[in-house]
Amino acid sequence: MEFRRALCLVVFFLADDPEGLLLIDSWENQDALSRYHSSPAMKEAAALREKYGLGGRTVRMY
Repeated sequence: MEFRRALCLVVFFLADDPEGLLLIDSWENQDALSRYHSSPAMKEAAALREKYGLGGRTVRMY
């Protein structure tokens, strides 16, 4: 699975928002991240976000 190529995956459950979730991931390079974003798992996640009207945002850090 593509997520196994991540350098680091961290999941936080927010104490002040029981429905919130913070995911932090680190990738070796842009190509590895792009492959992950085009994986079946990410397509399924996108479909679920749309189905249930879930929000989200991406913050890119270097």
